[in-house]
Amino acid sequence: MQNNYSFFEYYSISSMVHRLSSIYKISSLIILVISLFFCESVVDLVVVNLYIFVMMLWSNISFRLYLSNLRIFRFILLFVLVLVSLFSWNVINGLIWTLKAFDIIIYLMIITITTSLNDMVNGIYRLLKPFKRFIDINEESLDLALNFKFFGICYAEYNRIKLSKKLRGVRVIDMSFIDKLKNVVSCIKPVLKKSVEKLSILKNNMYIKNYGVSNYISDYRLNKWKKTDTMLLVVTIMMMVVTFIY
Repeated sequence: MQNNYSFFEYYSISSMVHRLSSIYKISSLIILVISLFFCESVVDLVVVNLYIFVMMLWSNISFRLYLSNLRIFRFILLFVLVLVSLFSWNVINGLIWTLKAFDIIIYLMIITITTSLNDMVNGIYRLLKPFKRFIDINEESLDLALNFKFFGICYAEYNRIKLSKKLRGVRVIDMSFIDKLKNVVSCIKPVLKKSVEKLSILKNNMYIKNYGVSNYISDYRLNKWKKTDTMLLVVTIMMMVVTFIY
């Protein structure tokens, strides 16, 4: 089953990370990004990457699966490496920022594949509650949750188009680099078109369930905040403090 898993889509299995509250997962993503922004020493990077490594273990999903789905970002990571190295005239600095980008992508993947859309909407809604006087938090929470899932939809559509071309005899592996680039570019428009259509259907389905319309939504099947979430929140805050100090 894992071999058919699609990148950035919810993977319904039993794990400790799956059972965590979506409020903690989204909060921890914000804390992680802040921590990485202030990472300047080896100690900082070791602490942050150790935390990510443990979360990957607790997600009960194969490391090979994570890495195989990161291939789509290899050019982005290479671009970050070259750009930062050129602007700072320091390859080490480029490697550090590439690792930071890698960490953010991995952690975003952990959150999206271990959190259902319903749970994601609920978590964002609760985090936005303090701002309900200024924005429509019902609509905003649904839109933000769908944005998290949009990457997965695009990736699934890209793979579908790639498979369709392969079945028609198109051998991308035999193409030159320029032809491969043209092939990828030619896929962008249909991928975005189909992804937007699927996202619209998904949004309408969520409206039917009352998400994005009203805050009177049952949270019976959603992961509630537990002691584990509190303990992990303390750990992530301590991690952020370490990056500030060292």
